[in-house]
Amino acid sequence: MESATVRQISPDSVVVPLSLWQRLERLVPLMDSVLNRLDTLESSSVTGSEYLSRSQAMQFLHVGSTKLWELKNSGTIETTEKTGKVLYKTSSCRSYLQSQGYSAEMAQERFRKILQTKQKR
Repeated sequence: MESATVRQISPDSVVVPLSLWQRLERLVPLMDSVLNRLDTLESSSVTGSEYLSRSQAMQFLHVGSTKLWELKNSGTIETTEKTGKVLYKTSSCRSYLQSQGYSAEMAQERFRKILQTKQKR
């Protein structure tokens, strides 16, 4: 195969046709988008909202109130004040966690724990 039509992922891995590699690269952002939409639906069905309260956001992100305030004020995490208090957008919190090196699975596990706690109340 010619080097222009294939992509080698690493020296120890298999050679993949470039067209297949390009398709896979396009699927990753789509998959992230679908997962975020599913999380929003799950959150909405349990909490009635796609937002987390202050305490839920701190639990989800494993941060204290000062760090959460910094993330809010810097615009790193999207918020709303529709209800009169600050609420933190779930998908934005998840994106922040992933930008800090946490896997999507770890973020999802934390999110599920928060939803389980919310359901028990």
